[in-house]
Amino acid sequence: MSDASLFLHIALSLSFVGLVGLGIGRALDAWVRLAPTGADDEGALAD
Repeated sequence: MSDASLFLHIALSLSFVGLVGLGIGRALDAWVRLAPTGADDEGALAD
């Protein structure tokens, strides 16, 4: 495998990982925004 091919593969892999990270970040942001508010939620951790 030549150096150019190796660097291209690494660059594309990092780009893919970056795009996946953005997608996960957006999904988590939307999930948090849609979460119900209030301290008396049944799913909330309590002492």
